[in-house]
Amino acid sequence: MVAVRAAPDLPLSKVARPSYRTYRDGRWTTSTDDATTAKGTYAIIPDKFPAQLNETTESGRRDSAQYIYRVDGDKLQIAAGLDWHVRPAGFDRKGVMVVFYERVK
Repeated sequence: MVAVRAAPDLPLSKVARPSYRTYRDGRWTTSTDDATTAKGTYAIIPDKFPAQLNETTESGRRDSAQYIYRVDGDKLQIAAGLDWHVRPAGFDRKGVMVVFYERVK
């Protein structure tokens, strides 16, 4: 399970209302302390550079998104373009949003 941060150096204790993203056995969920807010399926392609993550949402309408990701120990970064259906080419490109997660133990 991982908790979202607005910036990589923001301590989790300073996040007012953290959300959690869980990836397990091809399924993902996003939740808060109160409820599950979204769920779906995912596939990773780790041998691409940057590594790729494809998600399909099951909440409401079925949407798909193409991301890139990187893992460093207990930290996960997921990058999305302005159009979630188009995979960004890199983490530091214009118009790319990077979300920072850290494993909750």
